[in-house]
Amino acid sequence: GRFLDINTAGLILFGYDSKKELLSIDIVKDLFVHPETRPIYEQTLARDGYVKDFELVLKRKDGTRLVVLETSVAELDEQGNAVSYRGIMRDVTHVKDLQLQLVQFQKMETIGRLAGGVAHDFNNILMAIMSYCDLSLTTAGLEDSIARNLVEVKKQAETGAALTRQLLAFSRKQVLVPKVIDLNQVLTEMEPMIRRLLREDIAIVLNLDPSIGTIQADPYQIEQVVMNLVVNAKDAMPRGGRLTFQTTVKEFRSESQLEDVRIVEGSYVTLAVTDTGLGMDDLTPLKIFEPFFTTKEVGKGTGLGLSSVYGIVKQSGGYIFVTSQPNSGSTFTIYLPEVPLHSKHNLAEEHPAGTVQTRPAASQTILLVDDNAPVRSALSALLDLQGYNVFQASNGFEAIQLCTDQNMQIDLLITDMVMPFIGGHELSEKLSERYPHLKTLYMSGYAEDTVLREALSDHSSAFLQKPVSMKMFLEKIQSLLH
Repeated sequence: GRFLDINTAGLILFGYDSKKELLSIDIVKDLFVHPETRPIYEQTLARDGYVKDFELVLKRKDGTRLVVLETSVAELDEQGNAVSYRGIMRDVTHVKDLQLQLVQFQKMETIGRLAGGVAHDFNNILMAIMSYCDLSLTTAGLEDSIARNLVEVKKQAETGAALTRQLLAFSRKQVLVPKVIDLNQVLTEMEPMIRRLLREDIAIVLNLDPSIGTIQADPYQIEQVVMNLVVNAKDAMPRGGRLTFQTTVKEFRSESQLEDVRIVEGSYVTLAVTDTGLGMDDLTPLKIFEPFFTTKEVGKGTGLGLSSVYGIVKQSGGYIFVTSQPNSGSTFTIYLPEVPLHSKHNLAEEHPAGTVQTRPAASQTILLVDDNAPVRSALSALLDLQGYNVFQASNGFEAIQLCTDQNMQIDLLITDMVMPFIGGHELSEKLSERYPHLKTLYMSGYAEDTVLREALSDHSSAFLQKPVSMKMFLEKIQSLLH
């Protein structure tokens, strides 16, 4: 269990100051992370007389994890027993870390697709529940107890909607409404809210670089990122501490590697959120952005907070890294592309009303297209109550055929974005050839960002993400038709 001799490369590999120091250590106790692998290694040597590329997880003098492949030959005595062995170690720590990251990436991408699909379907269910609650609450003579129950049902549906937003953020299917924003201003305005969220034994420090540029991101989603990191830091500091927010600018003049991640060339606004809490071991940061992974007790968290942070940052064109040591706190560092202040591309702006003269609601015609029957039925009933002429179709082909057969004038198309055969954007384009002044309201549980940007490229369309309240739904319709 001791070295007989080792070369200079071995001293460097294990981080010892002298050969004498390294030759005096107990290999099993001082080098092996998993001592139980040592007997397997020795048995293989005794049986075969050699090992080739035998993987060992070791540690340096400072405790840093080290993965090596060892190829050794046994030295035998006169009776043929192995009394020592000699060979080489090859450091493959970097390669193993890359393999782990690749497996992690593939797993997160797979779970992300699943989460996005589940959230899309669940949002349709919630949309129907909320719509029927709103319809029932408009019924005259409803008993107070029933009305209160319906209000509570709707509240619980809205809670479910908040959960699906986190799933969509992780899966990067969340529809972002980007604005050009000043990150320093966002943090400054959030400070009172952050202070209310934290306990009195946690101090807040804002180190905001006034020279940073602007970023293009969804303000609501950036706030969600900050709040999730704050909650995570609060839980990591049960005995109090300090939470620091630091903004800077980082320039990458060429494509670069940062912690084995390729960073696209450009200028980035960075946000580092540092706590002085419990910290993490070496393995936890590898899993921390996985959905449903949590170090908290059962019932104390969903495990979606940091995964949604990861999804939002990635969908915003950025990068996120975490560094931590046990009992030394953690730092989450976010890189978001810097944009010129004069950039005004903003999907969040309300589309101004068109110049076409509108008619009263009683004579306005709406074509409602959605492949989810309960959603379509509930929305149609609500629009009927408002006095609109409503025609329904379950898909794009049916909608086009309906317009041809009825030879009717349509003022507004309300369509789901994601449907079989013909999507909402393609349907709007086809109908716009027949109705040049057609307005379109897109709705979806999720939508690909590139498709959405193209669909909202003019002033005759708008978007709502399911599930949505009936108040917001009707207000959006009125803004398009007036």
